[in-house]
Order: sequence, then C-alpha cells, then structure tokens
Amino acid sequence: MLFIFSLLLSCTLGWFIVGLAWKTPISGPLVVLNASLAVAVGCGIASIVFFLSSIFFGPTLFPDILIETALVIIVGWRWWRQRAGRQHQNHQRPPAASPGWVRSPYVLATLGVGLVIGLLTLFIIARDQADGGWDAWAFWNTHARFLLRGGDDWRDVFTLTNYFHPDYPWLVPSLVARGWMVANSETAFVPIVISLLFTLTTCLLLGSALTLLHSPLQGGVAVALLLGNITFVINGAGQVSDIPVSLYLLSVFVVWYLAEHAMLKQLPALGLIGFLLACTAWAKNEGLAIFMIGFIVFGGALWRRNKTFPWKLIATLGIGAAPVFLTVLIFKFSLAPAGDLLVGQSESSVSKLLNFSRYGDIARLYAIGLINFGRGIGAILLIYGLLIGSGRNKWRYVTIPLLIIILIQLMYLGVYLLTPFNVVWHISTSLGRLLLHTWPSLVFAVLLVLNIPTRLTHGNDITGLSRK
Repeated sequence: MLFIFSLLLSCTLGWFIVGLAWKTPISGPLVVLNASLAVAVGCGIASIVFFLSSIFFGPTLFPDILIETALVIIVGWRWWRQRAGRQHQNHQRPPAASPGWVRSPYVLATLGVGLVIGLLTLFIIARDQADGGWDAWAFWNTHARFLLRGGDDWRDVFTLTNYFHPDYPWLVPSLVARGWMVANSETAFVPIVISLLFTLTTCLLLGSALTLLHSPLQGGVAVALLLGNITFVINGAGQVSDIPVSLYLLSVFVVWYLAEHAMLKQLPALGLIGFLLACTAWAKNEGLAIFMIGFIVFGGALWRRNKTFPWKLIATLGIGAAPVFLTVLIFKFSLAPAGDLLVGQSESSVSKLLNFSRYGDIARLYAIGLINFGRGIGAILLIYGLLIGSGRNKWRYVTIPLLIIILIQLMYLGVYLLTPFNVVWHISTSLGRLLLHTWPSLVFAVLLVLNIPTRLTHGNDITGLSRK
C-alpha cells in the first residue's frame, strides 16, 4: 500500500503541474487526458528526484519524499488558486463524447472484443513473466537492485561490464528501486505495476487525445491498434524502458496539438514539451537523439512562425527540459561508462560508410522488420487509412510529428550502418523495439487527419479537419 501511495503522490504532483497549463477547467473528457499526462510528468519527476537524492544523500527515502511532498504542496497551492479564479469566469467547456458514438453494433463489438483480448494478453504475459523479459532481468531491474542493496557502494553498478549496460539511463531503475524501498521488499509487484502503468497510460493518452481532438471512434481505433500490436503488448508487460520512450514522445505531440487548439497556455505547454522530450533521454540512450531531433524541429517550427527569432519561446522549451537534461548530463559524464556502440567504433567505421552493399542489406532487413512489426499491424493501419481517406491538404497539419518520426527512424538506420556488431543480429534483436518508440505517435498523427466515418459515428471533430 505504501508503494501505491508513493505512486499516487508522484501522479498528484503531475496532475497539478499539467493542470496549471489548461485554459479551461478540467472536466469531462479532459480528466482522462490530464491524468495520463500527469502520470508521465509525475513519474519523470519521481525518477530524477530519487536518483539525484541517491547521488547526494545516498539511497534513502527521506530526501526524496520530503522534496516531492514540498513540491506537491507548493504546486498544489498554485493550482488551487488558479482553479478558484476560473470558477468566477465563464469558460466554454470541451465537447463531451456522444453516448451514441457508434451507430453500427458490429463496429462497437469488434472494437470491444479487440480491446478485451489485448488487455487480457497484456495481463497474462505480465503474470507469467513476473521478472519481466530478458532486458528487464539483465539490465533495468539489475540496476535497480544495485541501488537498493548496495548502500553507499551502489555506484559499483557502473563498473560492470558492458554486458549489463551500465551506461543505460535510469528512469525505470530509479522508479523500481524507489518502489522496492517504499515497499520494504524486493517484490515483483513493483516493476510489474510500473510497467503496466506506463503501458496503460500510453493507451489512455492516445485514446483520450484522439477522442477530444477528432472523434471517439478514432480514439477507440487507436487503442485497438496499440493493444492489437503484439510487440507493444509483450514489451508493455516486459518491464523495459521502450514503452516509457513511446509514452513520452506521444505526450510531446499531444501537448503540442492541445496548445495549437488554444486549450493549453503557450508558455506552460512549451515547458511541458521540453520536460517530456528530455524524459525520452532519461529513459533510453536512443532518447538523447530523440531529444535533439525534437528540440531542433520544434525550435525551427517556432522560428518559422515568428518574424524574429523567438528567444522567449525556445528558452521556455529549454527551461522545461533543463532539470531532466542536466540529470542526464550528470549521469553520463560523472557516473556512466561509455556505451558499447561507442567503444566498439574503430577505423573500420569509414569502410562501413563506403560499403554500399551494406546499405542495401540494412534497407532489406529494415523493410522485412517493418512488414513483420506487430505481426503486420502496420498493414491494418494502412488499410484503415485507405478505406476512410483524408483530404488532400490535411497532411500538412501533421508535418511536425511525421518529420520527427522519420528523422528518428533515419537515425536508427544510421546506428545500424555503423554498428560494431553483426548487423543481422543487431537488427533482428532491436528493430521491433525501435519501431515501437514511434508507433503510438504514428497512430496519433495518421488518425488525426483521417476523415470521420460518418456512417459509423456521431463524433466530435473539434479540429474541423474532417470538413476540409
């Protein structure tokens, strides 16, 4: 129970922080959306506070709980004052989801069965793999055990061989170690709950965002496309850090579009985007590149919209990212050894760049992995999109997320090109997880611009995209 209480404390802090960004009172469909973003923000803060307190004070709970409680009180007081002020103003509330959102019972039954099967599969895998998948056992939970058992010598984890990847960021290990310390037991319940929390939050965020920004049908289809993806389900129950990367990247795009529709205040929204983007770097090494790509693309988008360089807006983006990014820098430069991808580089890297047959091999293996991803779930999204259709000018609306997704995948292809490992082995063991990083965001972007299937739904298309 104490572990659950500690999670609620972190999520409450996240609720207050995200709540400060809204222009309207949080009610109706905004509750689930705000709660989902609150989990992402709250878990990110809990992880960096516990990790930094472990560095400066040793692995103990008192500084961590004290800091989080103080933040909850301070931010909560600010949120309460803002909420009280809004009650005296006349705001237009967001449209509530229509009770009869699907006319066809066949569509509703199909979605319902798909969601139930996906959830059951998720929980069954989580039950049968109580210690998580291989990566959880070898890396993430092993790192957490060093922090829990090591006392003042917990930093010895960074002297381990690269087999245990001590260079991997600590978002998940910090949360797991903190949970074990609160529970006073190294129980499998803690990493299972944290893993399922990230997984289900990703589903709720995607579904609620599309329900609000497009239609309830698209929200239901989006969740079905997540839970119908076996790669997402297996990793979601596997206690790994790839699902948190997916959640944080999706959160960035959701906050961006909420701000685009003037539902969020611009500066708080940019601060949230910076924080959430930096959390990808605190979750996995790949997140460092995601952070840089996202920061450059969002910065460029802000510059393009202003006649002069938007120093204030980009500074706000950086201020939001600063707490997490500084934690990553402390970790990388004072604790973590160099990663195996860097250590394994040599003069042969130049020959790899000039080996054009290698490009063809990587492209072929990537294409095969893309087709087989989630057992063909991408084909289902493609067929659905072709059947529903979209207007010719709508895709410009999702240029930013699509550009970031493409650049991320190109970066991954670059890693495969220079990898010191056997390229066939490297791609076969990692591509599914790397595609998973951008899958929820891709589903969000694609479904956001598709037409509303008017024969099936009474949806609320507040974007107006379906009418263009």
